[in-house]
Amino acid sequence: MDPEVRSRFEGLLERLRGARGRSLFADAGDGMHFPEFAVLCRVRELIDSGTSASVKELQRDTHVSKPAVSQILGSLERRGLIRREIDGGDRRRIAVTLTPEGEAARKRAVERHEEVFAELISRFGEDNARAFNDLLDRFIEVVERYRRESFEGE
Repeated sequence: MDPEVRSRFEGLLERLRGARGRSLFADAGDGMHFPEFAVLCRVRELIDSGTSASVKELQRDTHVSKPAVSQILGSLERRGLIRREIDGGDRRRIAVTLTPEGEAARKRAVERHEEVFAELISRFGEDNARAFNDLLDRFIEVVERYRRESFEGE
């Protein structure tokens, strides 16, 4: 393998990770981080589907660790954006709901998210975005296959 290709590839992945930073996607004046945005959106989706949102479901659906989800929920709760209560259907579960302030913050963040992506795709070009999507999808499939093959015995 060409060490220059590997080094540049790794560096670009790190830059991409950094580009997903705090305010680019979700900040609509609420100081919201992207994982908080993802959790608020998933809570709304679960509620809309008739399911109560629990820490376990949020962790699974947002691909964030359980301790990180708990920390995110604590931050959102302190800011008055969510409420955690014992689930009426299963007293062992904690149900997460959005407060009116949380719903308003989520809506602002969704609008900002859509504005940012429209601008980014406009600047990058739709054809480039399509090609990038295809390549990134292929790369993710390679990573997932590698993980399955490398760690299936554990």
